[in-house]
Amino acid sequence: MNVSLTPELERFVAGRVASGRYQNNSEVIRAALRLLQVQECKDVHGIDGADPQPQPSEAPSSMIPNADPFAS
Repeated sequence: MNVSLTPELERFVAGRVASGRYQNNSEVIRAALRLLQVQECKDVHGIDGADPQPQPSEAPSSMIPNADPFAS
């Protein structure tokens, strides 16, 4: 398989190898593709990794103000 990269991406890959974190260009590309694979899996399954925010109907009643401030 041959892959063509833009000069900017080539510099990025070379920089990752030069940093010593990766042994060669192929390791950088494989790591990038693994991240892409995980991201696309999250996109397909609607997983964003963030804690869901409570919806108004899910909020505890103590967090919902009363219409009448003097009601108990």
